[in-house]
Amino acid sequence: MGNINEIYQSRYIKASQLDGDWELTIKDATPEEIKGFDGQPTTKLILGFEEIEQRFPLSPTNASLAADLLGNDYDQWVGKTLLLGVEKVKVGNELKDAIRIKRPLRVTKPQPKQVVKPPAKPVQIQSQGPDDAPF
Repeated sequence: MGNINEIYQSRYIKASQLDGDWELTIKDATPEEIKGFDGQPTTKLILGFEEIEQRFPLSPTNASLAADLLGNDYDQWVGKTLLLGVEKVKVGNELKDAIRIKRPLRVTKPQPKQVVKPPAKPVQIQSQGPDDAPF
């Protein structure tokens, strides 16, 4: 089956290309001036990845999510991984697919419950007389 995205490849990754969640390693993060949705130039942080050639311009929402996960210094993001997925977002009066940075599931091992042993019951020795004393 032919795919139009294979013929007209964009410099930037599109939501329609993600077939599930992708975990990608950041190769570089650079601010670049690109054309915004309104046709006007705007500066965005653009991520490059080790695994794919296409780049990912960060929306303010995705930039904030990345900073929450990786810190505010984008120069320190190189070599770290992000999980990208597709979510429906409201654009004007429509719902459209958009790429979103997802928080990875944090797997934590439950701590073993501390077993508290009940105190041993005192052994009661039945005394039958003064000669039965243990000393």
